[in-house]
Amino acid sequence: MRVLFLYPVPPARWQRLRYQQGIGSICAVLKQAGHEVELLVLSEPDRDRIAEAVRRFNPGLAAISLTSAEFDVACAMGGILGREHRLPVILGGIHPTLRPEESIAADGVFAICIGEGEYPILELCEALERGADPAGIRNLWVRRNGTIHRNELRPLLSRLDDLPFPDRKVFRFDDLVRDFPEAEFMGSRGCPYPCAYCANHSLLQLYRGHGPYVRYRSVDRLLDEMDAVVRHYPGIEWLGFHDDTFTMSRRWLSEFCEKYPARFQLPFWCNSTATLLNEDTVACLKKAGCYEVRVGVESGNDRLRMDVLRKKVRREDIVRAFRLLREAGIQGYSFNMIGLPHETPGTIRDTIRLNQEIRPSTTFCSVFYPFPGTQAHDVCRANGWLTGRRVASYFENDYAVNQPTVTRKQVLFYHAIFGDLVRWPRLAPLITLAHRVPVWPGKSLWNAIRRVRAKVVEWGRHLAGCFRPCPVGAEVDHA
Repeated sequence: MRVLFLYPVPPARWQRLRYQQGIGSICAVLKQAGHEVELLVLSEPDRDRIAEAVRRFNPGLAAISLTSAEFDVACAMGGILGREHRLPVILGGIHPTLRPEESIAADGVFAICIGEGEYPILELCEALERGADPAGIRNLWVRRNGTIHRNELRPLLSRLDDLPFPDRKVFRFDDLVRDFPEAEFMGSRGCPYPCAYCANHSLLQLYRGHGPYVRYRSVDRLLDEMDAVVRHYPGIEWLGFHDDTFTMSRRWLSEFCEKYPARFQLPFWCNSTATLLNEDTVACLKKAGCYEVRVGVESGNDRLRMDVLRKKVRREDIVRAFRLLREAGIQGYSFNMIGLPHETPGTIRDTIRLNQEIRPSTTFCSVFYPFPGTQAHDVCRANGWLTGRRVASYFENDYAVNQPTVTRKQVLFYHAIFGDLVRWPRLAPLITLAHRVPVWPGKSLWNAIRRVRAKVVEWGRHLAGCFRPCPVGAEVDHA
């Protein structure tokens, strides 16, 4: 069978196209079983491109992977495929998993996949190919003759090594590497922490009794995949690991850090949480070639971080973690959110001050969004704070909450200068004042100062290049 995957993505102004592990893994399983796959990446429901892909590829099934941010676009795509092209359409991803009733009711949708999709989608392809009834496939909700068959979940995949390497060709991975010379991998699945802003607590409840939630690939299997990718795409300059907590298992991490430098000389980054970063862990990562560790700070206010967000990480843990990374020569990358439930301008400034203290190499600040399926969303809904405003991307940074303790204007004000306040703490009063002075619609005096500074830096680099000594034997054009 031929399966057309559609991947709705945010507009390029919000987010560059990145490789998606879930789609890659499902495609690999289908191809291993003899099925054909093709991927169509769209930021809007483009009828012409969808029609051209259907005409050329002639699929028997259309599969759309989505998060909550892309739900509206995915529904429009599903409607086009189902109504206009008479294709069975299945939705998968985190939104159908956590909002199955809403997803199965979408126009043109024939089925949804809840949770891990590799083998449910494979069974669906085989059933459709044989002309068999797919209504009883576990992990799927299937709409047949006006009836929705809500099937049970199957156990979580416990032997991740049995999966084929995720397919990258379907993403035209050589083009992605050419634009951004990085390859990302995952050595595990699942996160044990029930933070209120994340869907993990819902997934933990969903999968209770279906096997261990946090699972690892063997180190050797992961390294073999990395070796295959690096050999096939020689333009790769660094590697990244998207595991929620790459440093969770000390035994697994120790084996990885011992074996990695024997096979690779490429620097890599990974995710961790501050409580898992001690002297031994940081030294292990440094020895292996880690150049950056990304850590969720989230809020500099202890009450918001620990009680509202339920992220049980103390301030001193965060300060210690970034100090250890800095002393080891590893870049510390801090993730932050502002506009949280019960946020105030004062708690936003707490987050800025904590970042000034820990001095991360890179500071990332996002505007909080109440994603469905999270406890933070439930808090906002219970208090009547939801506005119904949707964002097209995690990086769009609009504010969709209306709470009495902080305004949308205040949140967006601090978001615009967050990184600058962290980078230049002594200039904080001047930056704050300059950002309050409008120069033209939507732009402040600080925006103008930043633009001028960027131009000066650009000109300085250009001039430095002009006066760089010529290599011996090089010809100089004096015209």
